[in-house]
Amino acid sequence: MSVKGHPVYRRKLFNFFKKVEHHQTAMTGRERAGILLRAIREFRRRTRTKVAGGFGDTPLGRKGTVAVLRAVLRLRYMSLLHLAPASNDTSLMLMLDPVTLHSKAAGIVAALEQHGMPKARILESRPMGRFRRLVQNVVAVVVALRTMPWRRHLSEEDLLLVIACLFHARRLADATSVTVHIGDRSPRRIAMAAGAALAGRASLYWQNGYHDRVIPDLGYKNAAVLNTAGAAAFAGRATQVWVLDPSEQSVLRLPERIRRLGIATNAFADAEIDLLRDRVIASVPDAEVALRLHPRIENFDATRVPGWDVRSRGESLQVFARSCDVVICGNTAAQIEILMAGTPVIHVAGLDPHGFDLYGYTARGISFGVEALPSGGLEESLRAFYAKSGWAERLQSEITPPSVSMRPLRDYITALVTAPPPGD
Repeated sequence: MSVKGHPVYRRKLFNFFKKVEHHQTAMTGRERAGILLRAIREFRRRTRTKVAGGFGDTPLGRKGTVAVLRAVLRLRYMSLLHLAPASNDTSLMLMLDPVTLHSKAAGIVAALEQHGMPKARILESRPMGRFRRLVQNVVAVVVALRTMPWRRHLSEEDLLLVIACLFHARRLADATSVTVHIGDRSPRRIAMAAGAALAGRASLYWQNGYHDRVIPDLGYKNAAVLNTAGAAAFAGRATQVWVLDPSEQSVLRLPERIRRLGIATNAFADAEIDLLRDRVIASVPDAEVALRLHPRIENFDATRVPGWDVRSRGESLQVFARSCDVVICGNTAAQIEILMAGTPVIHVAGLDPHGFDLYGYTARGISFGVEALPSGGLEESLRAFYAKSGWAERLQSEITPPSVSMRPLRDYITALVTAPPPGD
């Protein structure tokens, strides 16, 4: 998309963005402006932010400026990880997210290894110490003060995002490894992607599940994709697209009776679990219930669900799915992974704040979905849905890998690993 056709485009703002410091990159002012404008658009889309009036119509003023500086001191939308390599570092990939047990970053590290990248060449970011964070506070404020002339043309949240983009550009200016970007685009990840592009860094976008198909052009140099939709998102861009190895797929198992019912949450486990517990008891009273919590949920009181099998955080989604007759999910990309493991999915509303069928899997006839679990007849409805003609083809259309003519990610990793060190 051209910058001029951008929904948040304003000529004066565009001219401001053209002056962004470029860290000795070959990027033109127009390209830098385009990245920041597209970052704002994606930020607004992801956070569902609506700005009253146009740019320049509602200047921040003193109160808004103070609010921005306070948020900058708290490093809003900025990474709290130490990203700089040691002087003797030989890493080829830099993970921009913490690699914790069963996190998305951990899954990417494992996949990189499977595709030929030695783990020793993957740099895992670590938390900043107190002194280093204090230094970053100062850097962030300096960036914010330099950005303050734009406060008449940006909303408070937009300005904070732009400051975070420029902050990350500074932090990544000296990085030599390929930065790895998870496709789940939180404001912080949007800012890091734009910052890496502004700093001229080589980067690798990692498609975040089969549902990830609306991917903004934030200057990614490379992309690792799962399916045709992921590859199509980069059509016409300068991004080099690489294909991930296909995932293992099992034949769907349709139970005559639900003896073991699984529940896989996303990052919500408060009142959502209590409400679902009562519905499960009414719908399948005789089933054993296994609960798999999202990896980000560290503390959960199992006494809230007496009699349920609360699984350990170390269990993978695939192992969990295969141990169940059926798995209940909210709005999560895990629906496709569970189906690929051969286990039917029941999508329900209420496990998260996103309503019913956010990803459209039920509307497209891929996941069986009900807004609320019925008090009876669940097993019959489940079997009837997945036994319908064409279901397997609908699932396959969701996960169809890109064209065989596209190069595998292994080729890219092999080229990185075998390339001579700089200066040789």
